[in-house]
Amino acid sequence: MNLKEIFCKKPLWFRIFEITVVIILFGLFYFVHTASLDANSKSRAKMEADLIKSVQNEIINESHYTLIALSEISEIKNMDDPACNKLLSGLLKKYSKYANIGVVDAKGLVVCSGVPVKEPVDVSDRLYFNGVLATKDFYVGDYQVDRITGRLVVVMAYPIFEDDGATVKGVVFVSLPLTWLDDFEKNLDLPENSSITVIDETGTVLTRYPDSQKWSGTSIYGTNLAREVLLEKEGAIKLSDLDGVTRMIYFSRWNDYAAKGEKYSYIVVGIATSKSTSWYLGQFAMLFLVIFVTAVIIWKKRSFCEEYLSQK
Repeated sequence: MNLKEIFCKKPLWFRIFEITVVIILFGLFYFVHTASLDANSKSRAKMEADLIKSVQNEIINESHYTLIALSEISEIKNMDDPACNKLLSGLLKKYSKYANIGVVDAKGLVVCSGVPVKEPVDVSDRLYFNGVLATKDFYVGDYQVDRITGRLVVVMAYPIFEDDGATVKGVVFVSLPLTWLDDFEKNLDLPENSSITVIDETGTVLTRYPDSQKWSGTSIYGTNLAREVLLEKEGAIKLSDLDGVTRMIYFSRWNDYAAKGEKYSYIVVGIATSKSTSWYLGQFAMLFLVIFVTAVIIWKKRSFCEEYLSQK
Protein backbone atom coordinates (compact mmCIF):
# COMPACT_ATOMS: atom_id res chain seq x y z
CA MET A 1 0.00 0.00 0.00
CA ASN A 2 1.55 3.30 -1.10
CA LEU A 3 1.21 6.71 0.53
CA LYS A 4 -1.60 7.77 -1.78
CA GLU A 5 -3.72 4.81 -0.69
CA ILE A 6 -3.00 5.46 3.01
CA PHE A 7 -3.85 9.12 2.49
CA CYS A 8 -7.08 8.39 0.65
CA LYS A 9 -8.40 5.53 2.73
CA LYS A 10 -8.80 7.55 5.95
CA PRO A 11 -12.53 7.46 6.79
CA LEU A 12 -14.61 10.64 6.93
CA TRP A 13 -15.06 10.35 10.71
CA PHE A 14 -11.29 10.56 11.14
CA ARG A 15 -11.14 13.76 9.12
CA ILE A 16 -13.92 15.26 11.27
CA PHE A 17 -12.05 14.09 14.35
CA GLU A 18 -8.97 15.99 13.21
CA ILE A 19 -10.95 19.25 13.02
CA THR A 20 -12.61 18.56 16.37
CA VAL A 21 -9.23 18.08 18.05
CA VAL A 22 -8.06 21.44 16.70
CA ILE A 23 -11.17 23.17 18.07
CA ILE A 24 -10.88 21.50 21.49
CA LEU A 25 -7.20 22.39 21.81
CA PHE A 26 -7.88 26.01 20.95
CA GLY A 27 -10.79 26.08 23.41
CA LEU A 28 -8.55 24.78 26.19
CA PHE A 29 -5.91 27.34 25.31
CA TYR A 30 -8.58 30.08 25.34
CA PHE A 31 -9.82 29.24 28.84
CA VAL A 32 -6.33 28.76 30.29
CA HIS A 33 -5.18 32.03 28.79
CA THR A 34 -8.31 33.84 30.02
CA ALA A 35 -7.74 32.60 33.57
CA SER A 36 -4.10 33.70 33.40
CA LEU A 37 -4.97 37.20 32.14
CA ASP A 38 -7.70 37.62 34.77
CA ALA A 39 -5.30 36.57 37.51
CA ASN A 40 -2.67 39.04 36.27
CA SER A 41 -5.24 41.85 36.04
CA LYS A 42 -6.51 41.11 39.54
CA SER A 43 -2.96 41.11 40.92
CA ARG A 44 -2.17 44.42 39.17
CA ALA A 45 -5.38 46.08 40.40
CA LYS A 46 -4.70 44.98 43.98
CA MET A 47 -1.11 46.20 43.76
CA GLU A 48 -2.23 49.66 42.59
CA ALA A 49 -4.91 49.87 45.31
CA ASP A 50 -2.40 48.91 48.01
CA LEU A 51 0.09 51.46 46.66
CA ILE A 52 -2.46 54.28 46.77
CA LYS A 53 -3.53 53.35 50.29
CA SER A 54 0.12 53.23 51.34
CA VAL A 55 0.73 56.73 50.00
CA GLN A 56 -2.37 57.99 51.80
CA ASN A 57 -1.16 56.47 55.06
CA GLU A 58 2.19 58.21 54.58
CA ILE A 59 0.39 61.53 54.12
CA ILE A 60 -1.66 60.89 57.26
CA ASN A 61 1.43 60.03 59.31
CA GLU A 62 3.23 63.10 58.00
CA SER A 63 0.20 65.24 58.87
CA HIS A 64 0.18 63.77 62.37
CA TYR A 65 3.71 64.98 63.07
CA THR A 66 3.00 68.32 61.41
CA LEU A 67 0.00 68.89 63.68
CA ILE A 68 1.97 67.98 66.80
CA ALA A 69 4.50 70.65 65.87
CA LEU A 70 1.79 73.21 65.05
CA SER A 71 0.04 72.65 68.37
CA GLU A 72 3.14 73.93 70.20
CA ILE A 73 3.54 77.18 68.25
CA SER A 74 2.67 80.12 70.50
CA GLU A 75 0.47 81.96 67.97
CA ILE A 76 -1.63 78.80 67.60
CA LYS A 77 -1.52 77.77 71.25
CA ASN A 78 -2.64 81.27 72.33
CA MET A 79 -5.25 81.45 69.54
CA ASP A 80 -4.18 85.00 68.74
CA ASP A 81 -6.41 85.76 65.74
CA PRO A 82 -4.30 88.26 63.71
CA ALA A 83 -0.97 86.57 64.36
CA CYS A 84 -2.45 83.09 64.00
CA ASN A 85 -4.19 83.91 60.70
CA LYS A 86 -0.99 85.39 59.28
CA LEU A 87 1.02 82.36 60.38
CA LEU A 88 -1.44 79.85 58.94
CA SER A 89 -1.73 81.75 55.67
CA GLY A 90 2.03 81.51 55.24
CA LEU A 91 2.12 77.83 56.23
CA LEU A 92 -0.66 77.05 53.75
CA LYS A 93 1.52 78.35 50.93
CA LYS A 94 4.35 76.13 52.13
CA TYR A 95 2.16 73.05 52.59
CA SER A 96 0.29 73.40 49.32
CA LYS A 97 -1.13 69.88 49.41
CA TYR A 98 -3.60 71.01 52.08
CA ALA A 99 -6.81 72.86 51.30
CA ASN A 100 -6.65 74.65 54.65
CA ILE A 101 -4.96 74.80 58.04
CA GLY A 102 -6.98 76.10 60.96
CA VAL A 103 -7.62 76.31 64.69
CA VAL A 104 -10.88 75.61 66.52
CA ASP A 105 -11.65 76.58 70.10
CA ALA A 106 -13.11 74.20 72.68
CA LYS A 107 -16.65 75.19 71.69
CA GLY A 108 -16.15 74.23 68.05
CA LEU A 109 -15.77 77.71 66.55
CA VAL A 110 -13.00 78.32 64.00
CA VAL A 111 -10.84 81.06 65.51
CA CYS A 112 -8.13 81.28 62.87
CA SER A 113 -7.66 79.88 59.39
CA GLY A 114 -5.16 79.90 56.55
CA VAL A 115 -8.07 80.52 54.19
CA PRO A 116 -9.81 83.77 55.19
CA VAL A 117 -13.13 83.27 57.01
CA LYS A 118 -15.77 85.93 56.34
CA GLU A 119 -18.29 84.77 58.95
CA PRO A 120 -18.27 82.51 62.04
CA VAL A 121 -17.83 78.82 61.23
CA ASP A 122 -19.09 76.22 63.70
CA VAL A 123 -17.59 72.72 63.38
CA SER A 124 -18.81 71.37 66.72
CA ASP A 125 -20.74 68.65 64.88
CA ARG A 126 -17.78 67.48 62.82
CA LEU A 127 -16.32 64.05 63.41
CA TYR A 128 -12.71 65.19 63.59
CA PHE A 129 -13.49 67.80 66.26
CA ASN A 130 -15.46 65.45 68.51
CA GLY A 131 -12.95 62.69 67.91
CA VAL A 132 -10.12 64.84 69.24
CA LEU A 133 -12.14 65.88 72.30
CA ALA A 134 -13.03 62.25 73.04
CA THR A 135 -9.55 60.78 72.54
CA LYS A 136 -7.35 63.81 73.34
CA ASP A 137 -5.17 62.61 70.49
CA PHE A 138 -4.67 62.76 66.73
CA TYR A 139 -7.86 62.00 64.85
CA VAL A 140 -8.81 61.53 61.20
CA GLY A 141 -12.35 62.43 60.19
CA ASP A 142 -14.37 61.16 57.26
CA TYR A 143 -14.62 62.77 53.85
CA GLN A 144 -16.78 65.87 53.89
CA VAL A 145 -17.41 69.17 52.16
CA ASP A 146 -15.31 71.77 53.95
CA ARG A 147 -17.42 74.64 55.30
CA ILE A 148 -14.64 77.13 54.69
CA THR A 149 -13.29 76.15 51.26
CA GLY A 150 -16.30 74.26 49.90
CA ARG A 151 -13.98 71.46 48.76
CA LEU A 152 -14.27 67.73 49.40
CA VAL A 153 -11.64 66.97 52.03
CA VAL A 154 -10.61 64.65 54.80
CA VAL A 155 -9.71 66.57 57.95
CA MET A 156 -6.95 65.51 60.33
CA ALA A 157 -6.78 67.16 63.73
CA TYR A 158 -4.78 67.27 66.95
CA PRO A 159 -5.53 68.74 70.39
CA ILE A 160 -4.14 72.00 71.71
CA PHE A 161 -3.58 71.55 75.43
CA GLU A 162 -3.62 73.98 78.30
CA ASP A 163 -0.39 74.39 80.22
CA ASP A 164 -1.37 71.46 82.45
CA GLY A 165 -0.96 69.15 79.42
CA ALA A 166 -4.30 67.46 80.08
CA THR A 167 -7.09 69.94 79.36
CA VAL A 168 -7.99 70.44 75.69
CA LYS A 169 -8.37 74.15 74.95
CA GLY A 170 -8.75 73.78 71.20
CA VAL A 171 -8.02 71.79 68.05
CA VAL A 172 -5.58 72.43 65.21
CA PHE A 173 -6.48 70.83 61.90
CA VAL A 174 -5.36 70.35 58.32
CA SER A 175 -7.77 69.49 55.52
CA LEU A 176 -6.54 67.30 52.69
CA PRO A 177 -8.45 67.52 49.38
CA LEU A 178 -8.86 64.48 47.18
CA THR A 179 -7.08 66.30 44.37
CA TRP A 180 -3.83 64.80 45.68
CA LEU A 181 -5.13 61.48 44.37
CA ASP A 182 -5.76 62.93 40.90
CA ASP A 183 -2.20 64.22 40.73
CA PHE A 184 -0.79 60.94 42.02
CA GLU A 185 -2.78 58.83 39.57
CA LYS A 186 -1.44 60.78 36.61
CA ASN A 187 2.05 59.59 37.53
CA LEU A 188 1.05 55.94 37.92
CA ASP A 189 2.08 53.57 35.15
CA LEU A 190 -1.42 52.16 34.77
CA PRO A 191 -2.46 50.02 31.79
CA GLU A 192 -4.33 51.98 29.15
CA ASN A 193 -8.02 52.67 29.87
CA SER A 194 -7.80 51.79 33.56
CA SER A 195 -9.83 53.53 36.27
CA ILE A 196 -9.58 54.39 39.96
CA THR A 197 -12.68 55.31 41.95
CA VAL A 198 -13.29 56.18 45.60
CA ILE A 199 -16.85 55.78 46.88
CA ASP A 200 -18.39 56.16 50.33
CA GLU A 201 -20.76 53.74 52.03
CA THR A 202 -23.80 55.54 50.57
CA GLY A 203 -22.61 54.74 47.05
CA THR A 204 -21.54 58.30 46.27
CA VAL A 205 -18.41 58.86 44.19
CA LEU A 206 -15.86 60.92 46.12
CA THR A 207 -13.40 61.02 43.24
CA ARG A 208 -12.62 59.10 40.09
CA TYR A 209 -9.78 58.88 37.62
CA PRO A 210 -10.19 59.80 34.87
CA ASP A 211 -13.05 62.37 34.68
CA SER A 212 -13.02 63.34 38.35
CA GLN A 213 -15.14 66.45 37.74
CA LYS A 214 -17.77 64.42 35.89
CA TRP A 215 -18.21 61.76 38.57
CA SER A 216 -17.42 63.43 41.90
CA GLY A 217 -20.55 63.73 44.04
CA THR A 218 -22.55 61.39 41.78
CA SER A 219 -24.58 58.62 43.41
CA ILE A 220 -23.96 55.20 41.84
CA TYR A 221 -25.86 53.32 44.53
CA GLY A 222 -27.99 51.26 42.12
CA THR A 223 -25.15 50.15 39.86
CA ASN A 224 -23.65 46.66 39.77
CA LEU A 225 -20.32 48.13 40.84
CA ALA A 226 -21.69 49.83 43.96
CA ARG A 227 -23.76 46.80 44.96
CA GLU A 228 -20.72 44.53 44.72
CA VAL A 229 -18.42 46.88 46.63
CA LEU A 230 -20.86 47.76 49.43
CA LEU A 231 -21.93 44.14 49.90
CA GLU A 232 -18.57 42.37 49.77
CA LYS A 233 -16.33 45.18 51.17
CA GLU A 234 -13.23 43.61 49.60
CA GLY A 235 -12.67 41.40 46.60
CA ALA A 236 -12.25 41.22 42.84
CA ILE A 237 -14.71 40.75 40.01
CA LYS A 238 -14.86 41.34 36.28
CA LEU A 239 -17.78 43.56 35.34
CA SER A 240 -18.86 46.60 33.37
CA ASP A 241 -17.45 49.75 35.01
CA LEU A 242 -19.27 53.08 35.38
CA ASP A 243 -18.26 54.14 31.87
CA GLY A 244 -19.40 50.85 30.32
CA VAL A 245 -15.89 49.45 29.86
CA THR A 246 -15.40 45.88 31.09
CA ARG A 247 -12.62 45.77 33.65
CA MET A 248 -11.17 43.48 36.27
CA ILE A 249 -12.19 45.33 39.43
CA TYR A 250 -10.40 45.11 42.76
CA PHE A 251 -11.87 46.94 45.75
CA SER A 252 -11.16 47.30 49.46
CA ARG A 253 -11.66 49.73 52.32
CA TRP A 254 -10.00 53.05 51.64
CA ASN A 255 -9.96 54.50 55.15
CA ASP A 256 -8.69 51.63 57.28
CA TYR A 257 -7.97 54.24 59.95
CA ALA A 258 -11.72 54.78 60.56
CA ALA A 259 -12.81 53.98 64.10
CA LYS A 260 -15.56 51.47 64.84
CA GLY A 261 -18.96 52.86 63.91
CA GLU A 262 -17.57 55.50 61.54
CA LYS A 263 -18.30 55.69 57.86
CA TYR A 264 -16.07 53.69 55.57
CA SER A 265 -15.09 54.59 52.05
CA TYR A 266 -13.72 52.25 49.39
CA ILE A 267 -10.94 52.33 46.80
CA VAL A 268 -11.91 50.66 43.51
CA VAL A 269 -9.26 49.96 40.86
CA GLY A 270 -10.25 48.73 37.41
CA ILE A 271 -7.83 47.21 34.89
CA ALA A 272 -9.33 47.23 31.39
CA THR A 273 -9.74 43.92 29.57
CA SER A 274 -10.51 45.43 26.16
CA LYS A 275 -7.11 44.47 24.72
CA SER A 276 -7.59 40.88 25.82
CA THR A 277 -11.02 40.80 24.19
CA SER A 278 -9.55 42.06 20.92
CA TRP A 279 -6.90 39.39 21.16
CA TYR A 280 -9.54 36.70 21.60
CA LEU A 281 -11.56 37.95 18.66
CA GLY A 282 -8.45 37.87 16.52
CA GLN A 283 -7.64 34.34 17.61
CA PHE A 284 -11.17 33.16 16.90
CA ALA A 285 -10.97 34.71 13.44
CA MET A 286 -7.77 32.76 12.86
CA LEU A 287 -9.42 29.58 14.15
CA PHE A 288 -12.33 29.91 11.76
CA LEU A 289 -9.86 30.60 8.96
CA VAL A 290 -7.97 27.41 9.85
CA ILE A 291 -11.22 25.43 9.96
CA PHE A 292 -12.29 26.86 6.60
CA VAL A 293 -8.94 26.07 4.98
CA THR A 294 -8.99 22.59 6.52
CA ALA A 295 -12.50 21.99 5.20
CA VAL A 296 -11.42 23.08 1.72
CA ILE A 297 -8.40 20.77 1.88
CA ILE A 298 -10.59 17.85 3.01
CA TRP A 299 -13.05 18.56 0.20
CA LYS A 300 -10.21 18.70 -2.34
CA LYS A 301 -8.76 15.56 -0.77
CA ARG A 302 -12.07 13.81 -1.22
CA SER A 303 -12.23 14.79 -4.87
CA PHE A 304 -8.62 13.73 -5.39
CA CYS A 305 -9.19 10.41 -3.64
CA GLU A 306 -12.37 9.65 -5.58
CA GLU A 307 -10.51 10.30 -8.85
CA TYR A 308 -7.50 8.30 -7.73
CA LEU A 309 -9.49 5.30 -6.50
CA SER A 310 -11.69 5.26 -9.61
CA GLN A 311 -8.56 4.84 -11.74
CA LYS A 312 -7.47 1.70 -9.89
